[in-house]
Amino acid sequence: MRILFRLCLTTIVVLMAQLCYAQSRATLVGTVTAADTEAPIAYALVHFPEAGVQSVTNGTGEFEVRLLPGEHRIDISFLGYEPIEQTIVVREGENRLSFVLQVANFHVEDVVVTATASKAGAATSSTISRTAMDHIQSSSLADVMSLLPGASTPDTRTLNLSQASSFSIRGGASLGAAIIMDGSPMSNNANMQTMGAGREPFAAADNPGEAAMATPTSGVDMRQISTDNIESVEVIRGIASVEYGDITSGAVIVNTKAGRSPLSVKLSMNPNLYQISATHGLQIGERAGAVNYSADYAYSQYKPTEGYSHYERVNGQVGYTNTIGRWYTSTTASIGLYRDKSRPTPGDENDYRRALQRENRFRLNTKGTLSIDRGWFNNLKYAASFTFTDKNSAFEDQAANAEYTFSTSKQNGQITNSATSGKVFLEDGSLLSQNDGAYAMKTPNTYMYRYNIYGRELNTYAQLIANFSGEAGPTTHFIKVGADLRNDGNRGRGKVYDEDSPPLRSSTYGYQTQRDRSYDEIPFMTTLGLFAEESFNLRFAGRNLNVVAGVRYDKVFGFDDVVAPRLNASLELIPRALIVRGGYGVTAKSPTLEMLHPQDAYFDLVNFDNKQATAAAESQKFQVVTTHAFSSENPSLEMATTEKLELGLDFQAGQIAGTLTLFKDRSDNGYAFTYTPDSFHSVDMVRYGVSEYPADGSQPSLRELSREKVLIYHTRPTNAAAYETRGVELSVDFGRIDAIRTRFILDGVWSRTKSWTKGYGYGRANAATNTDHMGVYSHNARSYYEVLSTNLKAVHNIHSIGFVVTATANVTWRENSWAHYINDEIPIMYISAKDGQMYDFHESMFAEEEFRKLDRRADLDIKRNIKDSYMSPVLCVNLNVTKEIRDVLRISFYANNAFRSTPLWESSKTPGSFVRRQAQSFFFGLSLTAMIK
Repeated sequence: MRILFRLCLTTIVVLMAQLCYAQSRATLVGTVTAADTEAPIAYALVHFPEAGVQSVTNGTGEFEVRLLPGEHRIDISFLGYEPIEQTIVVREGENRLSFVLQVANFHVEDVVVTATASKAGAATSSTISRTAMDHIQSSSLADVMSLLPGASTPDTRTLNLSQASSFSIRGGASLGAAIIMDGSPMSNNANMQTMGAGREPFAAADNPGEAAMATPTSGVDMRQISTDNIESVEVIRGIASVEYGDITSGAVIVNTKAGRSPLSVKLSMNPNLYQISATHGLQIGERAGAVNYSADYAYSQYKPTEGYSHYERVNGQVGYTNTIGRWYTSTTASIGLYRDKSRPTPGDENDYRRALQRENRFRLNTKGTLSIDRGWFNNLKYAASFTFTDKNSAFEDQAANAEYTFSTSKQNGQITNSATSGKVFLEDGSLLSQNDGAYAMKTPNTYMYRYNIYGRELNTYAQLIANFSGEAGPTTHFIKVGADLRNDGNRGRGKVYDEDSPPLRSSTYGYQTQRDRSYDEIPFMTTLGLFAEESFNLRFAGRNLNVVAGVRYDKVFGFDDVVAPRLNASLELIPRALIVRGGYGVTAKSPTLEMLHPQDAYFDLVNFDNKQATAAAESQKFQVVTTHAFSSENPSLEMATTEKLELGLDFQAGQIAGTLTLFKDRSDNGYAFTYTPDSFHSVDMVRYGVSEYPADGSQPSLRELSREKVLIYHTRPTNAAAYETRGVELSVDFGRIDAIRTRFILDGVWSRTKSWTKGYGYGRANAATNTDHMGVYSHNARSYYEVLSTNLKAVHNIHSIGFVVTATANVTWRENSWAHYINDEIPIMYISAKDGQMYDFHESMFAEEEFRKLDRRADLDIKRNIKDSYMSPVLCVNLNVTKEIRDVLRISFYANNAFRSTPLWESSKTPGSFVRRQAQSFFFGLSLTAMIK
């Protein structure tokens, strides 16, 4: 409540200031025209980022804003044109300026086909333009990430859409990076497409080569996002503004096309993928706004020689943009149809496997700005979206060697049977089991099984931001105060299968089994976010000090809340030549519904089974099963947070400009499904037998043969995932050498990530059974990954003929992964199979028969703590070529790992063990684009 009070108080103070301290402002009247036609451009976006002021040109290409006198950075952008970014001086009174936008094509003298760094002093980010996406022939948003500093050559499975692709930034792992589409986030929080029941959730069909989309423990599947209707992408790797919530370590800001643009039809192909798309924008009238529409179809075969496993994508979108007085609005409606299919291999009589992942999505999104321009109060910005996704994950296969005994009971302690009468008695006449809404069964050795997971996800989001600006003496202040509300739920039928043909039970699961589940019972998750941020600017001695400080408060109702401060600061040491900057921030990510409401864990213990008894008649054969059910929910679960720290330099000398960033990201409470001390349970295993089978064939009575304690256990969602990444990022643009029409760019990254699972480790000897105790160890292993990678890019263009070729030399200089095991031989405690409680353990106890199976020293790899040598440097050369013919046709070609460098590396830790480097990097593709004006 104190956070709420402070944010409300800030808002009141700002509003009072703008009412009581009206300042003199200047008026800027501008005109935006096109360089090729000299015609005015309607609906061009005019943005003053440092002042928090935004406007849109009217039907005659004019805009009018009120600003404080002084220097201002202005950004002007419009679909199909190169953006303008420059600094202007605004004086008191009325100012009139004209701006000319150049057409964004490959005839521009200094075309930009690489990612560009963020502006000096801003959060560390990279912006990818439409031209850059056309040049690399991106088929999905995942491909765009290959343009980031130090990024390695993309895997062929990403380029051909054959696997789900989420994106994490700087080692962040909890649910991937946030995807913000047209001001509203895309959410995976309501995804429950999982067969997990007390175990770590996994996709409904996630075996190698099968259909598999995003899971409840991953981020948004970026395969589904086509780039052909995207105008620009910004990847924030540093400390993002407080307006961005529900993120782990970074965010990807996607802006789709809006406004007038020529009809563009594109055909792309590579050895696995065929894709066709069309985009078009129409201006309805001078004041009626503009309509933009697009469609995309992609078909990918997992293997070119096999057509029975493939992925299909269909996207369609219609958008409307208009400026009505002081109100700018942009609304889009989109649909998406996605199919990931796998069917049996033709001609293989032993292959019965079929898998399907189907998603049908509808999304309605709107955003806008209402200019207020009164005192300090600049404008109100809003964004809202609603998404409905219908999902079905289906899997079918033949179960072999599958004689298992199941129960359909969901009640803890219930004893069910498969007897014809539905009742089983003991020899003393007492009732042992009576089926009441549930029963036991034994599956045959071979049978067909199928399951479906039906999800109906609903995601709603709304955000409102008030922007203020003003001067106080020598300082300039830009303030934003806002709130957002998000709601995520799932009303699907859930996990469905025929109880008489249950999913195959793995022997590694012990006694654990599956149960169906409806998602109707799961409550929606509602999250409220409140935030305030100030950008403080001070000019002194010809230098600029900028401090952006803010705080965000997020509350998941019925769960947890968190306060996340964020700070970015920069100081101009040498005007227009050297800037030092730094930042600190905390980001927070809410759990998914699967983490808040995991399915209970079910265990079936077989008490009696006489199917193999030769003395029994068929009518006398049956099974008796005791079911144990335990909640997998974790009342101690909390919001996952990440601490981010940065220190950097932005420099420029002549035409050479660059950035150097040192960073450290750390999370101590990421989400994971792990074992906890209270997820181990000691239960009775009672076995029954028959003294004598009645000669008349009637059902026999049972007698107790033995009773012993067994230890059963399951996972639950925890905050046990932890990681720390340290690294350095470098990007240097050496400028264009006009004599050879070539620009050289060098970027690279060195990073080392340490990851581990917090809490105790659990284990015992391989020969142990469920009747043995479980060892408890003080630590889990630490995993390390280190990489040093650089990209040297040469961009050569002949603008007069619209020709661009980019050669990229990607070198991985240093790469290694290893693990460090701590105290993994002698447990510090043990969980008793007798009562499920933890007790102290000492090494001397290994000598006792009861604890012999806790000794796993003979099972451990003696080389586990030996660090392998670093892999030798490896070079990968990538080529991208684009030729534009008279503004009506564009041809693009790319070849990754053009020289097919795939060397073998031999491990020094295990001589004779080899790794094929860059085995999945050789790839090529072609695209043809027709522009119809």
